[in-house]
Amino acid sequence: MQSPSQVSSNSDRPRQFATFAAVFGSIAINTLSNFFPLNGVNIGQLSNTVFANVQIIPANYAFAIWGLIYLGLIAFAIYQLQLAQRQHPLLQRAGYSLVFASVAQCVWIYCFLARLFPLSVIAMLGGFTPAY
Repeated sequence: MQSPSQVSSNSDRPRQFATFAAVFGSIAINTLSNFFPLNGVNIGQLSNTVFANVQIIPANYAFAIWGLIYLGLIAFAIYQLQLAQRQHPLLQRAGYSLVFASVAQCVWIYCFLARLFPLSVIAMLGGFTPAY
């Protein structure tokens, strides 16, 4: 029989694994969308053609920040998976927020590449999940 502390420590395990899987899943989807883009056009190409006349599109080099963002997400995914972090109150309060944001990112990628731009905006807004 498990002690109350063991039951409590195991109860956060699904969140830890879901967060880990969501981070790596969203990175995989983003990577695949660039190597095997929907309709043969990746996000950058689509943005540069369909939105060529929009004056507020950032320069292509500005997207290099995503490399650092993904490194930080990978580090966080591994960090929060550690046994010592299972009872971390801040991580427990954050719950599944990063999972929802990662899924929203994947939905955004699909919607944007499918040229469902209004739905892509909704998916983007879905990534803003409150962490309590």
